[in-house]
Amino acid sequence: MVILIILILIIFFFIFEWHGNRVLNFDANATTKMTVRGARAYYYACTKPLLNPSSAYAGIEKKILEDFKKFVLEKVGKPNHICILTSGASESNNLLFRGCGLPVYCSPYEHKTSLECPGVVSVNFSEMNNKTGLISIMAVNNETGNTFGRHLYQRPGVILHSDIAQYFGKIETPQSPINITAVDCFSISFHKAHGSLGLGALIIPANMRLDPQIAGTQNGGLRGGTENIPAIYATFESLKEVFHNRVQKNNKLRKLKEKLIKVISENHLILEQPQISLENKIEQEQSAYLNTCCLEKPGVMFLNIPNTEPSINTVLVSFIMNKRGMRFCNIAFRDYLASKNVYVSIGSACNTTRKGASHILHELNLPFIVRCGVIRFSLSDDNNELDLYELSHRFIF
Repeated sequence: MVILIILILIIFFFIFEWHGNRVLNFDANATTKMTVRGARAYYYACTKPLLNPSSAYAGIEKKILEDFKKFVLEKVGKPNHICILTSGASESNNLLFRGCGLPVYCSPYEHKTSLECPGVVSVNFSEMNNKTGLISIMAVNNETGNTFGRHLYQRPGVILHSDIAQYFGKIETPQSPINITAVDCFSISFHKAHGSLGLGALIIPANMRLDPQIAGTQNGGLRGGTENIPAIYATFESLKEVFHNRVQKNNKLRKLKEKLIKVISENHLILEQPQISLENKIEQEQSAYLNTCCLEKPGVMFLNIPNTEPSINTVLVSFIMNKRGMRFCNIAFRDYLASKNVYVSIGSACNTTRKGASHILHELNLPFIVRCGVIRFSLSDDNNELDLYELSHRFIF
């Protein structure tokens, strides 16, 4: 009897030890884990093996390729468009911008791969209605998680493109949660939606002219290179699971996000996001710094892009210290959480000797002390309430 009790205690000890040390991934906007169904499909594709889809004797491989493209087109509501497989949204953006032969305009909140593409011009939303050519607006911002659904409408003389890397796996219908029916072209990275790394897609109208950047016969001559059938097959199987009961999964993400905000807010003052004008930015930064030094306890500031809708899964927050002369260091805090097997992302560096704040934070005109404390939490279908419970116990300053 004593031996049995000891064995039970040992088992409980290891269970609690496992719970206390398991990895908590709150960086889903960077990458997501492939589903078990997808992983099994990848193993099958590599060990069978599936053949080169361009070969004369390929059969099932060509069908997988065609069915996968059809599936992706249906999810974005463009069954008659062309799906070009790429290595990810970065390549898709550049393939479109370099190959469309049109003037290209982006919002200032786009991904670096869009803004730094040669020939791309960054313009504010208010200026876009006066432009003709190709306009690119993210459906969901990768850093803040804010959605730009209100800006995704067609304009005369404009081809509208959207990088939906952060949104594809959360689509319920082409109208919900974000209406993307007016969008003509899409860029996708499947590893953001529990698919394979190194696989993406560019979706364009069937009649759109596009100069390929990689010559070859694949993808209708628009992007050469042998298709990665194991990754495609695995992603296809994984996405079937991801899109199953998508409405319920999105509701679960919303509820988890609310509880995550509560965990972050505990024992902190909630501060209002400042709006810093460029004319007197130095004075306002100094004022913000002095005001935060006078806080009775640490504060948190939940950051958002103005005139946008909240995300389903992302919380961008800045932690503010309350001791004069001290700043919260997001790099040190990220590393501390990593030592506790908690993975998050940072939006800026905590001092000037490291890499500076992201272009998104600079665009928001946030004071330096705010940029120093930025941490991004992003949730995926893999997260649950137990993760938040564990986070609340490891979330120590």
